[in-house]
Amino acid sequence: MCNTRCYYPWRDLQIEYNFNVKCCCYYNGDHPEWNSLKEKEFDLDFYWNGEYFQKIRNIIRLKNYINSGCKDCQELKFGFKEMSVDVASLNSLQRENYDRFVKNFNDSNIVIDNLPLRYYLNFGLNCNLRCIMCSQEYLRKKPYNILPSKIFDNLKEYLGYALVLTIVGGEPLFIPSSLSFIDRFSKEKVLEDVTLSLITNGTLLNKYLHILRKIKRIVFSISLDSIENCYEYIRKGSSWRHIEETILNLKEIIEKENLEWKININCVLMKSNLKKLPDFMKWCRDNDLLPLTIVPVVFNNLNSQECIFDFPQLLNDVPNWENLILRSIDYIKEQDTSSAKRLETLLNELSISYYRLKNIHFSLDRFYLSTEDLIRKMNKKGRFMIWGTGSFYQLNYSQYVKNNLDNLIGFIDNNSKLWGTSIDNYPVYPPESISELQPKSILIASMFFREIVSQIIDMNLDFCEIY
Repeated sequence: MCNTRCYYPWRDLQIEYNFNVKCCCYYNGDHPEWNSLKEKEFDLDFYWNGEYFQKIRNIIRLKNYINSGCKDCQELKFGFKEMSVDVASLNSLQRENYDRFVKNFNDSNIVIDNLPLRYYLNFGLNCNLRCIMCSQEYLRKKPYNILPSKIFDNLKEYLGYALVLTIVGGEPLFIPSSLSFIDRFSKEKVLEDVTLSLITNGTLLNKYLHILRKIKRIVFSISLDSIENCYEYIRKGSSWRHIEETILNLKEIIEKENLEWKININCVLMKSNLKKLPDFMKWCRDNDLLPLTIVPVVFNNLNSQECIFDFPQLLNDVPNWENLILRSIDYIKEQDTSSAKRLETLLNELSISYYRLKNIHFSLDRFYLSTEDLIRKMNKKGRFMIWGTGSFYQLNYSQYVKNNLDNLIGFIDNNSKLWGTSIDNYPVYPPESISELQPKSILIASMFFREIVSQIIDMNLDFCEIY
């Protein structure tokens, strides 16, 4: 099947702990929300062919990514992974549904007659580890819901047509409703041909192997990121000796019993695992644990010291970082060309960002100072501005700006509707005003950090320091 455009809106249905119903993790526009209390039955067609899914399918059909919530999609940037389908292994229900999907996708139909091929259920944020780069750690500081296990009853009549059921958390084996769902799934004979895809840190696999053994097809997507001491530093609360033993034991069970199970290793590329990256790739290769899934670290307000894609200057702390990634590529390129190409793409992006940033004055203080101390220091050094007025600013910086800041000129924002208005009693300016106002420094207070830095580079703001 053609792999040149996104097929998620024709293939995937996601239901999350906050009850959002989506087609993927990346679209950042509005989503419909499932009211689990009012809806006794899950009306699949209401969502699957509703306004949201029709809108996304039309965006993909017209390739209108720039003006949509698809704009920052990692898959658009790094290439979509084609779902490997062994057609011969599908039962009659699955095959009929798969054929309809192929036709609907290739014809770019907006209203479709296939059911989802993959269900993606995120049960919540509960986890037994505290990983230094986790994008969920930031969200755990706010109240959140847990997806109830009754979702099994709501979806049961549709699941038999699916190829894959993906379970994720947090750590799904640490969430009681997720465990209950998996247990019920394991007992349904009609679902035995559906593959369970378990996205897990792997630390609890041994504890629940008795449940998992009842399931015919499983893909264990185990998040490691590194080996030995580096692994333990990144995934706080875990033991490398334990996880290595667990994975190799699971691999031995699969081989001895000829199970239809697979192990897929996940790796988040970040500052702390670059030095050990070649050793990690060699370990995966030597233990026949390829291919890998490699993704860039996602920025949140707690992991800025790891986000080399948003803050490439962090690479100054990793000597020979380019050679480390190149060596890693060499270890896997013969057995895993797709992951090697992915690493090459990530290396190219890092190199471009790193060398472009050398042309602007970027301070590392935002990594090492508290928010309050950072704003106090900027205020003491002279006139400064804050770029960003949205929810990221409101959550992280607003409380400190409301204190008297003599040298705060005001805000910068790309939203023209805000120009001439005030936020926290300070005026909002367009980016073009920076050259006239001549601030000594600018604090970026937005989740769109990378895009704003790119904009600053193009504006040649060499007279001020960027935080």
